[in-house]
Amino acid sequence: MLDKTSYTPLYIQVREYILNRIQIGDYKVGDRLPTEKELMEQLQVGRATVRAALNELEHEGHVEKRHGIGTFVKEPKPEIGFEPLISLSYSLDKMGIRCVNRVVADEPFTVEGGILSDRWEPGRVVHRFKRVRYGEKIPVAVEDNYFTPELYKRIAGSSGSGASIAHVILTQKDLSVGKIDYSIVRRIPTETEQAELRVLPNQRVLEMTRWLYFEGDETPSNFVRFVMPERFMDYPFAAMKKE
Repeated sequence: MLDKTSYTPLYIQVREYILNRIQIGDYKVGDRLPTEKELMEQLQVGRATVRAALNELEHEGHVEKRHGIGTFVKEPKPEIGFEPLISLSYSLDKMGIRCVNRVVADEPFTVEGGILSDRWEPGRVVHRFKRVRYGEKIPVAVEDNYFTPELYKRIAGSSGSGASIAHVILTQKDLSVGKIDYSIVRRIPTETEQAELRVLPNQRVLEMTRWLYFEGDETPSNFVRFVMPERFMDYPFAAMKKE
């Protein structure tokens, strides 16, 4: 049912499984979904994976959570999907597009201020790994990761591949993710992003920021800022493939 050897993160696979059952009518508008425990047992995954999948479906407007009652299917709103923000490689693969990465930063980084200092103390040394991601030679996203040195040592061999960083982290067998905090906003691109993504100053971008904590830790081990053009799905990939 789920492919635990795939580059696609498990929580995206769980999301796809539930969404597919909604689309084929197994779960209709107004129906209550199985409980987290039932989904965990049915799909053989952990609670954090199920919760992350349900959070994605809620953000996209497919379901709604009613406190103390459960999660229910709702009529989705016609708006842009956030799936590429969660797993760009998976989204491009579904379109038949190969994802290629260009690493632009792979170095120690000292926390001094800004969003990093919200959860890491100033002066702390972490590792920065930034890459620009391409689909058919078109820049489609900028992914700026920061890791604790311990975590970076574990994933360094895989971080430059086409796999999503989240997948590489989540497949560490002796580590268990305890919490993932993230937010998604639409905004105007910075000058650097305009150059990296080849977008105009008035073109909106989508930004996801995500903090990842391992079970039992009160301090996060990873932060990522993922930025992509809002009109990503309108890019002429098909035409580029024919060139």
